[in-house]
Amino acid sequence: NQRTSETISNSSNIPNDSMGFENERTSGKVDKSVLAFRQRDRLERSNRLFQQAKFYLAVFYATWVFVTINRLIQLISGGSSFAMMLLHSFFGPSQGFFNFLVYRHGSIA
Repeated sequence: NQRTSETISNSSNIPNDSMGFENERTSGKVDKSVLAFRQRDRLERSNRLFQQAKFYLAVFYATWVFVTINRLIQLISGGSSFAMMLLHSFFGPSQGFFNFLVYRHGSIA
């Protein structure tokens, strides 16, 4: 117990990091520049995540708008135009591919 209390009271014997500075755990305080860097880093990651979410939302609307319009036309008139069927047939199944592109764009950026 006496040895433990000596170790706790003598915190100056804790080794520094490789740069010769005390790390956060040993000093008990964090430099303001470190906090500003962390806050800026969090903000940048948050902005990247928001941009990627907007891309996913755009892909969702771009792929489902033609499907929805085509189904509404079929519901109202009982038939559909060839152009709407073509857009429906192309964009409906390709949502996964567009989501993949957004996913890759987010991981590269």
